[in-house]
Amino acid sequence: MNYTDLFRATLPETALEIAALLVLIVDLGLLRKSALKMRVTIAALLGVAGCGAAHAAQPQPQVHGHGYVGSGAGLVRFGIARRIHRF
Repeated sequence: MNYTDLFRATLPETALEIAALLVLIVDLGLLRKSALKMRVTIAALLGVAGCGAAHAAQPQPQVHGHGYVGSGAGLVRFGIARRIHRF
């Protein structure tokens, strides 16, 4: 596995971490003096947007496994991939 494959595999987690940092920066920096209801609402919206970004960053299933190299190795080892391809 090279660094490109590692980056693709960890991209959803990276998107969540960036969203969490963005929530902290916006809440503690820009919304410090705002009402609590406004702060919670903005934090929740940014968190949901981060979850959506992480979902969009997930490797999409291809015909022969996921979008990154070596993702189906564990499935083949346990025979799960053969059961999936029968359907």
